[in-house]
Amino acid sequence: MKTLNKIELKKIYTLASDIVKNCKNEKYQYIYLDPTAARATDEYRLGAYKGYFFEKKIAIPYEVIKVVKSVNPVKVDIDLKENKIKLKLIDKNDSEIFTITFNEPNITLPIFNLIEQQLNDYIDCMEFGVQDLKRALETNAVYSNECIFDLMDSETKLISVKNDNDKILHTTYIKGVKKTRPFKIVLNPNFILDYLKKCTKSLNVKIEFRNSSCFVHMKEYMDAYRCIITPIALREVEND
Repeated sequence: MKTLNKIELKKIYTLASDIVKNCKNEKYQYIYLDPTAARATDEYRLGAYKGYFFEKKIAIPYEVIKVVKSVNPVKVDIDLKENKIKLKLIDKNDSEIFTITFNEPNITLPIFNLIEQQLNDYIDCMEFGVQDLKRALETNAVYSNECIFDLMDSETKLISVKNDNDKILHTTYIKGVKKTRPFKIVLNPNFILDYLKKCTKSLNVKIEFRNSSCFVHMKEYMDAYRCIITPIALREVEND
């Protein structure tokens, strides 16, 4: 049996609200717990809290997470017996509120293993202040749901384009601390803004790219939370 305390529960709620809540594919609507992390994913992103969860790999449906959150227990005891998962919700008086029991979902998502392998090998990365990156993305998101990050020698150019003819609609420049060679990559600005909402104003955000067709790892310093965002596309855009 494993007990999740108030802090751990809040982190799981954050994962659910960041990713699972808006996921339309039913097979991804779970929080996954294993010995190393709590994880959530959809078709484009993965979020994880490292370090303290369940002895075995289990998956908790989002609908169950919603019920637990609405009750707001002080802690939750998790037990796995005979392919059934039992969640016992405990109040501040250490009394049982009620227990939720459900069958263990038979779900395997190879995307988790793939991402773990790729986290160990990065080629490109860049760093921004949270407020600078958030301000630039909010502006560009008004014009397009795709934003080209054009990393140059001294700054990063964010370009919003019209999808049908690659017409440039808006350009924003950010002075960033970068540790990379110049390159271009296309991301959905709203996905990154989902993550930035959880970051404090005073910290920097480091964005690491393995390559142009793979995952993006976003990491806020001094915090255990990480988020991975899959680039939508990579295209060449003429200089404006």
